[in-house]
Amino acid sequence: MSSPSLRSRLDRVDLSDVASPAADAMQAAPARPVRTAIGMHVNQVYQDRDVYNENKRLKSAIEAYDGALITRRILPMDVVPSKWANRHELSFAGTEFSEFLAEIESSGGNTQPIKVRPIAGDTKFEIVFGHRRHRACLQLNLPVLAFIEEVSDRDLFVQMERENRLRADPRPFELGKMYAEALNSGLYVSLRKMASELGLDHSSVSKLIALARLPDRIIAAFQNPLDIQFAWGYRLSNALQKNPDAVLAVANEIIEFRQNGGIVSAAKAFKQMMDAAEVDPVFKSAPVTLSGIDGTSAVITYKARGAAIVLDGLHKDRRAELEALIAEFLRGGDPITT
Repeated sequence: MSSPSLRSRLDRVDLSDVASPAADAMQAAPARPVRTAIGMHVNQVYQDRDVYNENKRLKSAIEAYDGALITRRILPMDVVPSKWANRHELSFAGTEFSEFLAEIESSGGNTQPIKVRPIAGDTKFEIVFGHRRHRACLQLNLPVLAFIEEVSDRDLFVQMERENRLRADPRPFELGKMYAEALNSGLYVSLRKMASELGLDHSSVSKLIALARLPDRIIAAFQNPLDIQFAWGYRLSNALQKNPDAVLAVANEIIEFRQNGGIVSAAKAFKQMMDAAEVDPVFKSAPVTLSGIDGTSAVITYKARGAAIVLDGLHKDRRAELEALIAEFLRGGDPITT
């Protein structure tokens, strides 16, 4: 019986277990020229095994990153805000944002990536989420670290909404603006449908949108719209339906008072506008003129939450008397300027 062929014998050899001088020599000096047929074949087997193992390692590495988003640094001027961006400009000002800028600068850029999507037919990108980090890099002239992914309008909004809602400081006014814009742009057919798809309470979303849709003059009555509380929007909307002229009149008075250097807290501005809804319409009546025995006259113009008094012909000796009368009157009231 003939002996097995050389090839069949080699096929049965587990080269990983070979412990021979020849095998050791090949591992110790792999660059040594191979001259015999058996040596060339063994060398080829080793090479094939190395290639197989390397391919297996690379495949495992690729599978580990399957579906992962790769980050890259892009120029901040090549990135534009989302059409549904809800960050108010005051979010990019003040002490808090200055500290955030310092943190980004000390790190050489944003360490937590933002997310963007390519803009079709353009070289720019649209932000999915991370508007504040992008603005910081833009102001500091630093590249912005970003994930880049193709997403639909609906997916962009869902991801941005989720990221914004999970922020440490979601502001009702910003959230309301975002939801209102999603409806205005036709992204969702109804408020109820949007709330359902986002997993939100329909009533809460309704109140946020009511806040965002308040008239500009009402919003301007607050020093900072980011200070407007969640429940205020819905209540102010009801107050406007009940007595719009009086509420808007008070809003205008607050704005004028602040423009002249006065300070009205957000809570006080809200209370004064809510109180105005209960004011009797007599406050919209024509000015009242009064005459004195010594030639003095007074014209009183009533406002929704106060009155303007113009005195004519008042002698300087009676100023103290007038001031005492007003002081006594004020002890029982709380006009807008106090």
